[in-house]
Amino acid sequence: MERDLELWKQKLTQTFAYFIDFCERHQLRYYCCAGTALGAVRHQGFIPWDDDIDVDMPRPDYDRLVELQGEFAKDGYELSLPTVENDYPLSYAKLSDTHTTLLERPDLRYITGAFIDIFPLDGCNDDAEIAKKEYEQCWEWRQRLQLTVQTFSLKEIALKALRGHPVSAAKAFLYGKCFPRWHRRRLLNRLKRQDGKYDFDQSEFVVCNHGYRGIARERIPRQWIGKGAVGSFEGMKVVLFEDYEAWLTHFFGDYMQLPPESERTTHHWVSYINMEKRETLAEVLEKVGRRNG
Repeated sequence: MERDLELWKQKLTQTFAYFIDFCERHQLRYYCCAGTALGAVRHQGFIPWDDDIDVDMPRPDYDRLVELQGEFAKDGYELSLPTVENDYPLSYAKLSDTHTTLLERPDLRYITGAFIDIFPLDGCNDDAEIAKKEYEQCWEWRQRLQLTVQTFSLKEIALKALRGHPVSAAKAFLYGKCFPRWHRRRLLNRLKRQDGKYDFDQSEFVVCNHGYRGIARERIPRQWIGKGAVGSFEGMKVVLFEDYEAWLTHFFGDYMQLPPESERTTHHWVSYINMEKRETLAEVLEKVGRRNG
């Protein structure tokens, strides 16, 4: 099923509007990040070729959001989070519309809908080298968490072993496939201990240990966040870091310069999508199998 990008953006905007209203009602802090922050400043909305919405939440607010997740169902939304029992492969949350269906990748078998990514921001060590080691450790745990639910062919398993350390690759695969629940509990406990190691509001530097851009970009002075600044996104008032210019320069460089046309592409996987109703994983996999068969 092909995705209508403009309709998809409408669904995302609706989900974002709901999230913003929820945060305002419960006095939760959030900040646009990644391409969403860039879009708010440079385009006052989506980057024309972008297809997602990303926000950061300070750890205390993120944890409170998780506590309040029971409120989402009555409004037609859900919060996806990793647990020992489920097969959600990511270490951070997605808020999605339960009237839509999305399977991002066939090898990661979990269903969401039109979603926004919600990344926790944690305090971190003042020493950049220690912060780097801790970020890299979280990265490894996150990759192993994904491995507990990811489907592989024998060829792919062999290639993964060859690219890395064969013993480590074999051990990670063994734990992930033979003892998935035990291994997920172990990994989630390790991530939780790291997440709570430094107090966000007392730290000079903060970090998104669950991001994808590396410690050099994900670690910033907390003073850049400040009390936040107001931006515009698709006609909505949104919250940016107070010193968003410093952050955008740190994250993107010359952020007002458009990239070459060859790089103006969407970046999310879309294996299956239904923007009219929520389907089960079994229903989706059957349709994807027939389509690919």
